[in-house]
Amino acid sequence: MKNKRKKIYLPISVISSDVILRGELEGKCDMRFDGQITGDISVEGLLLIGKTGRVTGNLLAKNISIAGKVTGNAYAAEKVEITSTGELHGDTKSKSLVIEDGGVYRGTVEEPAEEPSVPIFEELAENSSTALVEEVPDKTLVSEEQTEAAQAEDTQLLEQTEAAQAEDTQLLEQTESSQAEETQPLEQTEVAQAEDTQPSEDMSKPGDDLLFGGREDAEERG
Repeated sequence: MKNKRKKIYLPISVISSDVILRGELEGKCDMRFDGQITGDISVEGLLLIGKTGRVTGNLLAKNISIAGKVTGNAYAAEKVEITSTGELHGDTKSKSLVIEDGGVYRGTVEEPAEEPSVPIFEELAENSSTALVEEVPDKTLVSEEQTEAAQAEDTQLLEQTEAAQAEDTQLLEQTESSQAEETQPLEQTEVAQAEDTQPSEDMSKPGDDLLFGGREDAEERG
């Protein structure tokens, strides 16, 4: 009887298109990656980069199939495949390289003397992934710079508002002072009018005495 070799099927991990990662991704499995990552991916089985997959980093797997866009090196123990929608901008190291019509590949090809391992991957990653990652703009840094600029604009606007309020306060104080100065002459005029009225009232009293005195003399004479 012939000995039949049993196929070993690894579990499959699927990373969806709405996932965004920064850092290394490793797994003892087959993997389909449809998200975005800035970092290296290492799996023991098949690594499939889907059409929506975007990788800035190196790939290490038994077999690699690229249908999305990869900016980095690809190291496979057996085969690297670039489909009609795939792009690979980096070097490859594998026993075979297959590029379908429409596929884009820019790099050099090297056949490995032995099956690549994780230590080899880490050594190559140190030499290549750092430069590749530096080419990608740091969205977090850009966001922080924009935030600082917005805060500076808010601070400047607040200072302008406070200065305008100070000017309004000064103008209000000047208006109140002017009104107080106008009120003071009016009060002085009222006091003067009151003083003029008082003597006229006093002058009416002697006349009354004379009138009453005349009446008394007339009565005595009569």
